[in-house]
Amino acid sequence: MNVNAWLDRAVVVVAVAGAMWLIAAGILKLEEVSAFEASLVEHGIMPERLIPHIAVALPWIEVAIGALAIYLVAMQLNGVIALRLVAAMFVVFSAYAWIAHFAGASGKAGCGCGFRSGQLESWLPLAWENSGISIAATLVSFAPRMAKGLAR
Repeated sequence: MNVNAWLDRAVVVVAVAGAMWLIAAGILKLEEVSAFEASLVEHGIMPERLIPHIAVALPWIEVAIGALAIYLVAMQLNGVIALRLVAAMFVVFSAYAWIAHFAGASGKAGCGCGFRSGQLESWLPLAWENSGISIAATLVSFAPRMAKGLAR
């Protein structure tokens, strides 16, 4: 098996893993929309009138993007686009965590992501974690194209 085949498989694996993470996070938020909404209010960085709408829309967007990414991979349409969709969601999460960090947002209610329980002492680790995931996913999505360019 050549390098391009391995890189194509890496794209698929990372895209599906990220998509499943988004679907699970979205479902966890949908199970307790009021708790997610309360955590967003506690953070204090968004206009309160938008929070109820965001608390409902964001989990559905996570599930939809995750499902679309899995569909793109399953139908062998475009694993790279699937992975870039996943990476884009992690860019959004990263941006929120960075804004929360620099705004001095409260972490008493936790991050609201659905996977972590309890309060955050600092937003900084979460900001770095989501930044790392989005950067790594983006780099993996470009790897097959870069390898093909090097092979010419």
